[in-house]
Amino acid sequence: MPGGLTPLEEDLLAAFDPGEIAVYVAGLTAALNDAGRDRTAAFIRAQLRTRGITTTAERFDALVSLPGAARLSLARRDAPVAALTLPFSPATPAGGIVAELRATTPESAADTDLTGAVALVDGPPTSATAALLAARGAVAQVYISPNETLKPTAVPNIWGGPATTPAIAIGRAAGEGFLALCAAGAAPVRLSVAAEWTTRRLTLPVATIGGADEPDDYLLLGVPGPTPEDGVEAAACLLELCCLLASHAGRLRRGTDSGRGLVHRTCLGGVTPPRRRVCRTPPAQATRRQNAARLGGTRIARLRGDGAARRGRAGARLGR
Repeated sequence: MPGGLTPLEEDLLAAFDPGEIAVYVAGLTAALNDAGRDRTAAFIRAQLRTRGITTTAERFDALVSLPGAARLSLARRDAPVAALTLPFSPATPAGGIVAELRATTPESAADTDLTGAVALVDGPPTSATAALLAARGAVAQVYISPNETLKPTAVPNIWGGPATTPAIAIGRAAGEGFLALCAAGAAPVRLSVAAEWTTRRLTLPVATIGGADEPDDYLLLGVPGPTPEDGVEAAACLLELCCLLASHAGRLRRGTDSGRGLVHRTCLGGVTPPRRRVCRTPPAQATRRQNAARLGGTRIARLRGDGAARRGRAGARLGR
């Protein structure tokens, strides 16, 4: 039925086992914190091999963001508040930035003149907001957390590289104090951010499950994590999905390649070109070029492959 779920999709959703996912969550969490080393790739591959799923480890050199210390204080008084440099933030010049702190929100930023100011944002950091604030003239960005927990949310630019301006997060109490100062008049601040970029060899485990009808076409599925920032829950769900898809391989129209996300980047979602098993394009670039594939709690997205689009078909389902 157009717009509905296929029998395969209904069977997959019904077969999702919260208990099995909990086991994967526990295993990934332990692997992530194993003596200071990330062994999640090895854990994922071991789990897939026990199910007889074809698994490879793609190793590649990636440019990664290494956030350093952040420091924010009033320009007239050196009393810094607790602050966290956001991943993908560039560093400030030596000596930091001294500029007026100007309050805004993600919703009102488009109408706020931030030229030459440090934007004080009462809202969550996102790549879109970071780009908008920079376009409005902000020289740096300070995001107020909803509480005192400072989460290292990544704010890459549209190409997956550094944000245009330095970006940090501060706690709610300090943020409320700065908001009050902004409302009372000009509030010059001094902001300094340390950040580095380096190349590291990373491992991306990839599970390949062949399709029955179109063996040369593949869907590429992925999720953020497992990382300390993104958590392991999404990766655990993808691991469960891989196992379920393998048990229904004979019903798949086309195959699937499944990988995990790495280094604060959103993992690939979309359709690989025919006869291409693994997408080696940096995730942030490939995500924009390909149709997004999202696995939600209530449905599995149905995608149209590049090969199917060239042949003019109206759409392609995951299976039958």
